[in-house]
This record gives sequence, C-alpha cells and structure tokens, in this order.
Amino acid sequence: MKQVKNKFLIITADDYGYTPEVSKGIRDSIESGLVSCTSVMMNYISKEDASLIIDLRNKKNIGIGIHLNLSEGKSLSTDINFEPSLLNNLTFVKTELIFQLKKFREIFGEVDHINFHHHLHYDLRVMQEFLAIDEAAEIPIRFVNRIMRDILIAHKRKTPDIFVNVFPYNASSNDFNFFLKKAIYDFNNGQSGITEWMVHTGYTSTELERVATNYSKRREVELQLLCSSEVKEIIERNKIECRNFKQCF
Repeated sequence: MKQVKNKFLIITADDYGYTPEVSKGIRDSIESGLVSCTSVMMNYISKEDASLIIDLRNKKNIGIGIHLNLSEGKSLSTDINFEPSLLNNLTFVKTELIFQLKKFREIFGEVDHINFHHHLHYDLRVMQEFLAIDEAAEIPIRFVNRIMRDILIAHKRKTPDIFVNVFPYNASSNDFNFFLKKAIYDFNNGQSGITEWMVHTGYTSTELERVATNYSKRREVELQLLCSSEVKEIIERNKIECRNFKQCF
C-alpha cells in the first residue's frame, strides 16, 4: 500500500535583521500572527534583534534560518560591498557562504533552514558553490522553481514539495487579501507534503524606503493580513498547523 504523506505548512518571513523595523514587524507576525519561521540576514543583524528573536524562539518554538546574502550590503568575510562581478569569483562565493553560516551558528546555534536573498541560488555559479559546502548538506533549503527543486533532489537535499510566494512582487497591495485567501484555498485543496509560504512582514521606515522603495510599505499590509482575526479564523477552521522546518523534515 502506498504511504500517504502528511500535509504541513511552513510560513517563512524573510529579511530578519534588515532594519530594526523589519525585525520588529517579523516578531509581531510571529507573536500575533501566523508566521512560523524567519530567515536572518547575517550582514545586517544587530545584537539586540538577535537576542529578541532567540527569546521568541524559546517562547514560540519558531524556526530561525539563514537568509544567505551575496547581493546587498557588505560581505562579512571581506567587509567590501557586494557587487555582481564578485559572483565570478567562485572562491569568494564559497568562502562568504561558509562565513555567514559559521557566524549564524555562533549566534543562533542550529540552522532551521536556508534560503537566499534575491533568490540568488538561481545563479548556477552560486548553486554550484553552495552544493559543495558539506556543513549545509543536511539543512533544508528553499527551492523557487521546478528546475531548482530537481537539482536539489538530485543532490539529496531536503526541500519542500511546494513553494508559494504568497504576495507576488508585481501585485498591488490592494490585492493581497485575495492572494492570501487563494494560498489558503490552494493549500487545503492541494497535494500532501510540505508547503512553504514566503512572506515579507515588517514596518516601513526612512531607511527601508531608501534601500527598498518598492518593498517597504507593502510589508505592513502583509503583516496586517497575517495577524488579522479573519485570516487566523480561516486557518483554525481548516485545522491548518503552521510549523518550522525542523518539525517537518
């Protein structure tokens, strides 16, 4: 008899540490909303935000993973600004990824999951160097398209069965309520297995408007929806349990 897989939902808020306001919004979406995991940007995280999310992990059993970054801010291994040309230096790419993982473990301990800022593991140079890092071999990693998932499965990496960008980048925030309810409907009526929803909750700020104008105020809309009583009631009514990666793999 074929074994039927369970159905699990992971809701991951990316960019923890990006700004204090983004970090605060993510914590609020965990405390008062549905978010079950967050991914930390190691070249931005402050000591205070690190301490606060560790406290929240102890309280809520959330998953804290790493948001590997090769595209924004400064390198941790060299203290130089990231530039696209650096991706041609494969030694740098691998060294930087290892450095960020090591720094994460020093602060947070176990890595719940891995994903990449700007989905940079689309780039085969980055994917190649990432797959060569033995320390990351057992850590679940996000896929973004089917080709990427096939590569990860071929290398025996743990990855969800379904990935959903709940609030599409090109969508108006006026339509976010529709997209969230569609994601819930699709999860309820979809296949068994592990589904990851990617979200970007947070509060806007002058700094965030400067560095990410197109993805600033919309973070507050995502936060509001994921904390709304209406959406939480839909989740509860359908008996959907939001988990971290460690609980699913």
